[in-house]
Amino acid sequence: MRKLIFKLMGCYLSFTFIMQPLNANEIKNEKQNIVAGSKKLSLEEHQILKQKRQDQVDEENERGELVSNGMYLTTHPMASHGIYKVSALYDTIELNDGSIWCVYFYTDQEVISRWAYHNDQVIICPGTIFDITDYLLISQRTGEVVPVDLKEIEVIIDDPYFMGQRLWINHIDYAYDIVYGCFYYKIRLNDGSIWEVCTRDNAIASLMFPGDIVFVGVDENLGAPTYNILVHFNSLEYVHADCIVR
Repeated sequence: MRKLIFKLMGCYLSFTFIMQPLNANEIKNEKQNIVAGSKKLSLEEHQILKQKRQDQVDEENERGELVSNGMYLTTHPMASHGIYKVSALYDTIELNDGSIWCVYFYTDQEVISRWAYHNDQVIICPGTIFDITDYLLISQRTGEVVPVDLKEIEVIIDDPYFMGQRLWINHIDYAYDIVYGCFYYKIRLNDGSIWEVCTRDNAIASLMFPGDIVFVGVDENLGAPTYNILVHFNSLEYVHADCIVR
């Protein structure tokens, strides 16, 4: 009987020893998705904002057309995004920062499959009032444009930096420009970069707080006030901003 008890105790200890690191590994790699737009504007407010932006472009006698080619200007290197994964039907695409985007037209699913096959780098661009979606993904290799909607982000529990690719707001200042006589927002991200927000987007910047996740995009619309945009995950909106320190 004593031999049997010792054998059972040995089996239990061996089982516990084996299971502990497995459980720890499962916790370390645990992932979950968070839905975007927890602070999104109402449909009416959103449409007013889009129309206002279009009116500002028209006032400058610019056409507001997207320049969709492989070359672009940016003030921050993380405006270029790799493709992390795609869904089985190619109707969603996840970028290397964990942002997940829904492909609007099913006819573009074939385009997404080619992008994934060639491991394309893409940029996030804002749509105009004439586009069906608020954002567009553009391949740097081919210049192809795919209308998309920001859906959610993937979160790795033990890796808030998402393999070093995720950006969020560390600090926000409301500063005064003596030269132009106006107030503007200055944003510092977790990578140490500092961004100046265009004054025309102060209303959206007021919705942004420390800890909020942002994605770097590029505005190649003619008449855009900045080279870059910061897409705000919580509101689904963006601000025109350029990186001045990094």
